[in-house]
Amino acid sequence: MDVVGGYPSAPAGRALEIHLLGRWEVRRADGGVVAEKAWRTGKNADLIRMLAVQPGRPISAQSAINALWPDSDERRGQSSLRTAVSLARSVVGADHVERTVAGLRLRNVWVDLVAFRHLAAATHNALQVGDYSRAALLARDADELYGGDLRAHDETAEWVAAERRSLAGDYLTLLCDSAEAAIGEANGHDATGLARRALAADPFSERASRLLMRAWVSVGELPLAVQEYERCRMLLCEELGIDPSPQTQAVYFRLLRGPQTAPRTDDDARSRAQARAAALLSTSGETTQSQAEAQSQAEARIRVAMSECIPRRQFERCRIGALAVADQPVTAQARIRALTIACLPDVLLGRPRAAVPILERAMSLLETAHDEVLRSRVDALACLVAHDTGSPDFAEWWRIAQEWTAGNTDVNWTWVTLRIAAERDDQATLRTALQLRAGPGSGPLARRLHALAAAAALAQLGNTDDAIVGLREVIDDEDRAHSTLLLPEALARLILLQAPNDPVGAARDATRLERMMEETTAMPRETCLWLLARAELEAARGRLAAASADAATASQIAQDHGLQPLAAIAREHWSRHVDSTRVWTARELPATLPHLRLGYRPNALESTPLSQAQ
Repeated sequence: MDVVGGYPSAPAGRALEIHLLGRWEVRRADGGVVAEKAWRTGKNADLIRMLAVQPGRPISAQSAINALWPDSDERRGQSSLRTAVSLARSVVGADHVERTVAGLRLRNVWVDLVAFRHLAAATHNALQVGDYSRAALLARDADELYGGDLRAHDETAEWVAAERRSLAGDYLTLLCDSAEAAIGEANGHDATGLARRALAADPFSERASRLLMRAWVSVGELPLAVQEYERCRMLLCEELGIDPSPQTQAVYFRLLRGPQTAPRTDDDARSRAQARAAALLSTSGETTQSQAEAQSQAEARIRVAMSECIPRRQFERCRIGALAVADQPVTAQARIRALTIACLPDVLLGRPRAAVPILERAMSLLETAHDEVLRSRVDALACLVAHDTGSPDFAEWWRIAQEWTAGNTDVNWTWVTLRIAAERDDQATLRTALQLRAGPGSGPLARRLHALAAAAALAQLGNTDDAIVGLREVIDDEDRAHSTLLLPEALARLILLQAPNDPVGAARDATRLERMMEETTAMPRETCLWLLARAELEAARGRLAAASADAATASQIAQDHGLQPLAAIAREHWSRHVDSTRVWTARELPATLPHLRLGYRPNALESTPLSQAQ
């Protein structure tokens, strides 16, 4: 395959055109687009996607089988591949899917992903020889071509993940090259925008940070350059325990010295840099300029925490950054928002006790802020904490939360009401809250939280089919946003609903959930739901001993973390699946259940690990 002229669109007359970046589209020579249903199955389409990533390079049959049908035996895998190849040749033309001794390959095609990589490499080469004008032109074409991430039917496949990681690195390099070309052309404003986009893609990129510092100085914004260095330094220190590289420090010190300043020693430069940074980030509020800079930095940290840290499960980074904002001399509203974000992962995922002192700080600030929307958010979170911990104050908080819901003050937070009502089986409140929708100005995380809570509410009302559809939409939205925050709970709830009637589909989703729970730091709430989902699947297979043990473990985890309603739900599952012929240990048996009726012996195997007891 060749890419002609570096143009971002397919040249006229090309026999086959394949788009993989951000959209899946195959266009024939006559201009007709292949309909989605023509592929019959997602695996058939994934075969073309996999071949299109490196067209012209053959892929062996065994590699294709391992990538697309990893769970099939050899005979079934070969049969599936033959079927997929036959369909692909009939859909796109036999002359485009070629069988060779080395394997399968595509020929005489144009692929947007390959064209993007060609343009990105040409951009880098032009930059290396100092041709900033050509580099900027090529980079713009490549940037336009990159419509989004590579998508596939099987998003969890390793070949998809590997290509996506590679593309993310290529795109980050392109943005940095583009920013550097803009600086070389003395176009500082474009350079700042490009460098900031690079940092949005990877906040840890020191090259992007250096470019942003240089870009800010080129437009006369030295304070913002200093602020960027401090952001980079603090992030590396807090998250990785390291200092900026010597290259980054050299750029910083050079910017502080300025073009008219005589050379200084490293010690002098470091002292002056520290003094300047301390002045910019001072919490004394001595000048309007420093207050404005602190407010700007606070807003940036809040955005990063909400849009990047929480969706990617970087909870400690979120907490540290948000609490740092709460200690700065910024507006009370910004500090309250930061505090709600700092405790949000704990509230969402089952550590309500850790959220209590943070919420108390937010409540004390509300006394002077006089912001009703923020008050409704803090009240909603406080209500959820009171619910989860079984607090005697819950009734009063619930009354306040229902007033907010009825008044439709802040629809983005009605997911709290839905979640509580679903767990308390308050059907009247569920029906009322389900009528509300996230507003057009709500963020993506708020919309997904609302959709997840709505699916749980529908399940509680007995509308299982709509609940399953809603959960699959949440999972798809999480995948599109590259977020993993809500995936464990959404998958667990999906398995709970599927297991009785579709154990095969439930097992497939359980495989993904198991893998995710192994790869991530699971929080108490999602761990309990995962165990309950596994219990439901085991019960569907007739394995009551394993099902009741999983439910018992879920109950104990919920009890240990103060999740009273969730513990009650787990006990209900346990009682439904309990194997009355089995001798239970004290560790396995959920609290408050009728021990003697089930044959519990207090002195039996008290120290037996659950893994062995199962």
